[in-house]
Amino acid sequence: MNRPLLFTIYVADLPAAVKAQIAQYADDVTLWKQIGSAEDAGELQDDLDAVFAWCASNGMELNAAKCQVMDVTRAKNALHTPYTVGGAVLEYNDT
Repeated sequence: MNRPLLFTIYVADLPAAVKAQIAQYADDVTLWKQIGSAEDAGELQDDLDAVFAWCASNGMELNAAKCQVMDVTRAKNALHTPYTVGGAVLEYNDT
Protein backbone atom coordinates (compact mmCIF):
# COMPACT_ATOMS: atom_id res chain seq x y z
CA MET A 1 0.00 0.00 0.00
CA ASN A 2 1.16 3.49 -0.72
CA ARG A 3 0.91 6.47 1.59
CA PRO A 4 -1.90 8.39 -0.20
CA LEU A 5 -4.17 5.37 0.08
CA LEU A 6 -3.42 4.96 3.77
CA PHE A 7 -4.06 8.66 4.39
CA THR A 8 -7.33 8.46 2.46
CA ILE A 9 -8.42 5.56 4.65
CA TYR A 10 -7.29 7.44 7.77
CA VAL A 11 -9.45 10.51 7.01
CA ALA A 12 -12.42 8.61 5.54
CA ASP A 13 -14.66 9.31 8.57
CA LEU A 14 -14.12 13.10 8.55
CA PRO A 15 -17.27 13.82 6.46
CA ALA A 16 -19.39 12.19 9.17
CA ALA A 17 -18.23 14.90 11.60
CA VAL A 18 -19.87 17.76 9.66
CA LYS A 19 -23.27 18.71 8.27
CA ALA A 20 -21.98 21.04 5.53
CA GLN A 21 -20.99 19.86 2.09
CA ILE A 22 -17.40 18.61 2.06
CA ALA A 23 -14.80 17.88 -0.60
CA GLN A 24 -11.51 16.19 0.15
CA TYR A 25 -8.41 15.98 -2.03
CA ALA A 26 -5.26 14.55 -0.48
CA ASP A 27 -4.77 16.60 2.70
CA ASP A 28 -7.00 19.50 1.59
CA VAL A 29 -10.59 19.81 2.77
CA THR A 30 -13.20 22.28 1.57
CA LEU A 31 -16.45 22.88 3.44
CA TRP A 32 -19.28 24.85 1.89
CA LYS A 33 -22.77 25.83 2.88
CA GLN A 34 -25.36 28.25 1.58
CA ILE A 35 -25.47 31.07 4.12
CA GLY A 36 -28.70 33.03 4.25
CA SER A 37 -28.83 33.92 7.93
CA ALA A 38 -26.77 34.23 11.07
CA GLU A 39 -28.08 30.78 12.05
CA ASP A 40 -26.61 29.28 8.85
CA ALA A 41 -23.29 30.97 9.60
CA GLY A 42 -23.39 29.54 13.12
CA GLU A 43 -23.95 26.05 11.72
CA LEU A 44 -20.91 26.44 9.46
CA GLN A 45 -18.86 27.61 12.45
CA ASP A 46 -20.04 24.51 14.33
CA ASP A 47 -18.75 22.40 11.44
CA LEU A 48 -15.39 24.19 11.52
CA ASP A 49 -15.20 23.47 15.25
CA ALA A 50 -16.06 19.82 14.56
CA VAL A 51 -13.25 19.54 11.99
CA PHE A 52 -10.83 21.11 14.48
CA ALA A 53 -11.94 18.66 17.18
CA TRP A 54 -11.74 15.72 14.73
CA CYS A 55 -8.16 16.67 13.88
CA ALA A 56 -7.20 16.97 17.54
CA SER A 57 -8.73 13.62 18.45
CA ASN A 58 -6.98 11.93 15.50
CA GLY A 59 -3.51 13.29 16.22
CA MET A 60 -3.53 15.84 13.42
CA GLU A 61 -2.82 19.55 13.66
CA LEU A 62 -4.99 21.96 11.70
CA ASN A 63 -3.00 25.01 10.60
CA ALA A 64 -5.42 27.94 10.84
CA ALA A 65 -2.95 30.18 8.98
CA LYS A 66 -3.53 28.04 5.87
CA CYS A 67 -7.33 28.13 6.20
CA GLN A 68 -9.36 30.72 4.31
CA VAL A 69 -12.96 31.79 3.85
CA MET A 70 -14.53 32.75 0.54
CA ASP A 71 -17.96 34.22 -0.16
CA VAL A 72 -19.46 33.36 -3.53
CA THR A 73 -22.45 35.65 -3.89
CA ARG A 74 -24.26 38.16 -6.06
CA ALA A 75 -25.73 39.91 -3.03
CA LYS A 76 -24.96 43.59 -2.64
CA ASN A 77 -24.78 43.23 1.14
CA ALA A 78 -23.31 39.80 1.80
CA LEU A 79 -23.32 38.43 5.32
CA HIS A 80 -19.62 38.68 6.21
CA THR A 81 -19.13 36.42 9.24
CA PRO A 82 -15.79 36.15 11.10
CA TYR A 83 -15.19 32.37 11.17
CA THR A 84 -12.56 30.85 13.45
CA VAL A 85 -10.54 27.67 13.74
CA GLY A 86 -9.01 26.90 17.11
CA GLY A 87 -9.61 30.48 18.23
CA ALA A 88 -7.83 32.02 15.21
CA VAL A 89 -9.95 34.22 12.94
CA LEU A 90 -9.81 33.00 9.35
CA GLU A 91 -8.73 35.30 6.53
CA TYR A 92 -11.24 36.12 3.80
CA ASN A 93 -10.07 35.56 0.23
CA ASP A 94 -11.90 36.87 -2.84
CA THR A 95 -10.01 34.95 -5.52
